[in-house]
Amino acid sequence: MERNPLVLNLFADLIALEGDRLGVPLRPLDAADACYEKLYEVLQQEAYEVVLDIQEARDSLPCWENPTGDVPELSELVGRCR
Repeated sequence: MERNPLVLNLFADLIALEGDRLGVPLRPLDAADACYEKLYEVLQQEAYEVVLDIQEARDSLPCWENPTGDVPELSELVGRCR
């Protein structure tokens, strides 16, 4: 799997912060690289769940006709979910 450098570096930064907080010496970039696939799977699953939540929120809105055919924006859904 090709590593996204932004994700990899952010993950390494978070690992470094936790390592410092817990007093565990480590090489953050190596640790991030070794665990990248697991992190990517977790992020992908979270993204999937966010999309499902948005779809469920949209489906919970009452039916309406929009003359322009626009899909409701996230800002329109806030506070309207069951």
